[in-house]
Amino acid sequence: MADSERCGTSGCGWLLLLTGGFAAGVALLVWLVRLETNDDRGSRAGVWVTDSGTRYHHRDCAALARSTPHEISLDEAREQGLAPCDLCGPPA
Repeated sequence: MADSERCGTSGCGWLLLLTGGFAAGVALLVWLVRLETNDDRGSRAGVWVTDSGTRYHHRDCAALARSTPHEISLDEAREQGLAPCDLCGPPA
């Protein structure tokens, strides 16, 4: 039995449309979640600094391993003229 006889145009076509629609819906949902997450990490995001450093970091940055960092807002770090760490890449 040939594939065209077994599925028919309407038999497999609806399945392909359903699968494609589901994949497009999942992709859209992932895109929206990532967009919302990026917005939440904006100026309200907390970054980590040391008293003597010139850069701000993510909490788990290796550059902070032998330091006693404290958390400040991203806006505050910018106001202090601190630059983002090249190693961990916090929000700029």
